[in-house]
Amino acid sequence: MPRYAFAEPESDVVLRTIQTALAQWNGETLASGHIEEGGLITGYQSFSYEDIILKKPKNWRWNLTTHHRDLSLAPSLMVELKKMVPRGRTKGFDVPKYRIWICTIRREQKPLHFIWCERGLDVRAFSFLRHFVSTQVAKELKWED
Repeated sequence: MPRYAFAEPESDVVLRTIQTALAQWNGETLASGHIEEGGLITGYQSFSYEDIILKKPKNWRWNLTTHHRDLSLAPSLMVELKKMVPRGRTKGFDVPKYRIWICTIRREQKPLHFIWCERGLDVRAFSFLRHFVSTQVAKELKWED
């Protein structure tokens, strides 16, 4: 896969992630672009025809740390990347260690929005729920004993 022009190495990873997700996309999108904190599990990816909006937390805020415009993913696909991370509102309050990428893919049809939780909640922390799911699901989530 080629290195993308005008992007930092970190952004290259995101562009490759988008390209892979688009290739595997079955056309399913989020019913709403509003994302709750509880859904931010490491590796989470989804598409939406609505803008992606992260819910505002009570004790911390979302901070935009990286913003790239007009990155070319393909001849007819231009991408805007935004990296969001938590920032404390008050000193001494621990914030989660999320790393969220919000992307807008401009194409011939209407824009498509993509969210990727590069780092979020660790699904293994919920392994105590393995008794309430099928063996197959427990294996997929790496919850088996």
